[in-house]
Amino acid sequence: MSFLGLEVLLVYGALRLNHHTGNTEETIALTERALTVRRVNHWGRRTDVSFSPFWLQVNLAEPPDRRTPLELRSHGRSMVVGSFLLPEERRDLARALRRELTRLTARQARG
Repeated sequence: MSFLGLEVLLVYGALRLNHHTGNTEETIALTERALTVRRVNHWGRRTDVSFSPFWLQVNLAEPPDRRTPLELRSHGRSMVVGSFLLPEERRDLARALRRELTRLTARQARG
């Protein structure tokens, strides 16, 4: 009987952890000066990571599957973003980031 109580407690703990993990937020902002990824974890702790948009690589293996990471890389630093997204959503995000980075760098090159 005590093992059943332990199992229920473990399942409850796993569900609580999953609920907290589900409250994690990730925001990507692109300006002329930086692409910034802001993460707020389930405890409310905020982390900001910025990359120069002119040197940024957006890496995603094609075709993406559920384990394929979407990686931002620049000057020896890298960061995986969108790990909670479906493969198609990661592909769409990678394409949108590449498109906007290309527009930004082209606009800056024109003056």
